[in-house]
Amino acid sequence: MTKSSISNDLLLALDTLKDLDIDISKIKRKSFIEIMHVFSNCSDFRKKYLCKYSYESMILMILVSKICWRAISYSDISYWCSENKNKLKKMGIITSDKTPSHDTFRRFIQSFDSASLQKETLDKIVVLFNKIAKCNNNYQKCCMEVINVDGKEFRGSGRKEGTNRPHGNLATLNIYETKSQCCIISKPITKKESEINAFYDLLQELDLNGKIITADAIQCQKKICKRINEKRGKYLIACKRNQASLLEDQKQCFEAFDSIASYNDEYLNKHIGIVTNYKRKNREFKIIKLKSKYVGLNWPNLKAYIEVKSKTHNKKETSNINYFITDLANDEIILETIENRWKIEGDYHYEKDKLLYEDSFRSESKEALKNMAVINSIILSFFKVVKVLYGLNSGKQAHMKIAANPTEVINNILSIINSKELINEIKKQMKIKNNQSYSNS
Repeated sequence: MTKSSISNDLLLALDTLKDLDIDISKIKRKSFIEIMHVFSNCSDFRKKYLCKYSYESMILMILVSKICWRAISYSDISYWCSENKNKLKKMGIITSDKTPSHDTFRRFIQSFDSASLQKETLDKIVVLFNKIAKCNNNYQKCCMEVINVDGKEFRGSGRKEGTNRPHGNLATLNIYETKSQCCIISKPITKKESEINAFYDLLQELDLNGKIITADAIQCQKKICKRINEKRGKYLIACKRNQASLLEDQKQCFEAFDSIASYNDEYLNKHIGIVTNYKRKNREFKIIKLKSKYVGLNWPNLKAYIEVKSKTHNKKETSNINYFITDLANDEIILETIENRWKIEGDYHYEKDKLLYEDSFRSESKEALKNMAVINSIILSFFKVVKVLYGLNSGKQAHMKIAANPTEVINNILSIINSKELINEIKKQMKIKNNQSYSNS
């Protein structure tokens, strides 16, 4: 399999879309008030006869305040809404001159059904992006999708020693799909150790057929690898000191091959495997394809050891060595998967902190943290849609675009979530472009 066959199809599609002349005005749009009904299908936990504000109004006020003003706390959201009530009335989000208090927003965020909200918005955006990816000529159905798994702390959720009920920061376990570039699941966890059990349970819910799962060393567990195999998926997982025996076995294998005297040793080639070397940018890769007879430590379907040496240049040059285990057999897939595994931190987690200040959100409620994580994921997916629609390069530019005209842009986003017209227009434009390229050649 070639390198291009496992590259990120969405990125290829987005790069192509930047050069296409897609008229957004041709896409059928509804009014903003009609768009609110997108959220009316969500489960509302509240007793309606006691509610001054509808579910869809509350959600949109939270989304708009966070996008336009980067509101962090409940008070921030309430303050922005009260200061911009005329704008909210013009949009049709509220009908009266009053806006919800910070306590109302707090109760709502701590209690609403985020799974229902995700189904109506984020899940549909993921489907849309996957359709866009398939519009690209380079898309290959046989290509294996990469799913990244990583935990993220809410750094404002803990209590220090000496305070009432001291505890560490709460966190969420995030499942990130590299093809759509969206977080598809966020599950709250209380302790770092509970990541293992949380992920093990989530594996039962996920469709892993033909997909590669990447994870940090904390998930380097035999039961995790076994379950991935049972669900017909593949794994590539970091290995560190938490699996001391496995790490030592890897180091010994690579040290043996590093020795010129033992590199040609028939015993090593016969019983351990064949080593191959690759170099990409600032990284050096060594892959040992383990022989089927190599017993090792009896990890499920283990096929290769991987060593990655990387160099970073800040004030001074530093080098790191990372080790991985995998049941993948193709070198190109292994290399691309390792490159993709850092996307959840470099793209998703970074943007959450940089653009939405997620680490500054303070709450001790697990449900509030989970719900806020889902809201932030939806906003980031909005940014990605805007990048497609307006040909922008970064999440920051997308944020500024929405903040400048939230009514128009959010209207466009919600209108095209299920739009067949957009997909047909993209296919049409790509066909024209490809025909032009063929004629020129």
